[in-house]
Amino acid sequence: MIKCGMRVEAAYIAYIFGLTEKFQPHAILTMHLKESKDSCDRKKREAKAFPQRAKEATEKHLATMKSIVACLEYHEVDPSKLLPDWQIKGMIVKAEKDIAGYCKKIEAKASQKRKVEGIESHQKRQRYTAEPHSDLTSSLGCMMEGLLSLAWINTILMTCAAGLWDNIPGIVEKS
Repeated sequence: MIKCGMRVEAAYIAYIFGLTEKFQPHAILTMHLKESKDSCDRKKREAKAFPQRAKEATEKHLATMKSIVACLEYHEVDPSKLLPDWQIKGMIVKAEKDIAGYCKKIEAKASQKRKVEGIESHQKRQRYTAEPHSDLTSSLGCMMEGLLSLAWINTILMTCAAGLWDNIPGIVEKS
């Protein structure tokens, strides 16, 4: 179990079956805490500009510490006595504060991104209206064509009513 990375479970079994002489839970849990902390620190260094990754690493380390405390409390062992160098309860409090800090950083980064996107989208709208007369001209042109068509239709109707059909230019004579 230790080789497979299931160190907390190995400590449970050592306590349950009374194998604490052969498999020392103190050594097993200390090794697990050290590896978890080293992994967390390495991931935090790699993720300086990415608070989400640092938060995930800290959450994983926090889960490890909480599982160790749960194991020890289940077997009625005081964590501060078994692991005096680690001060595990203080580390849990610190990790929770770190996670809260990362959450604030993530939210600040997201709100900053929304502000920047809002500014960019506003600027894009201004670019589309950079030629304000082009849309107006085309819509006025359509309106004028429509009015001319209506005027032409009106002229044809008036001419038909007056009996002056032959006088309209471009109209083919009746057969």
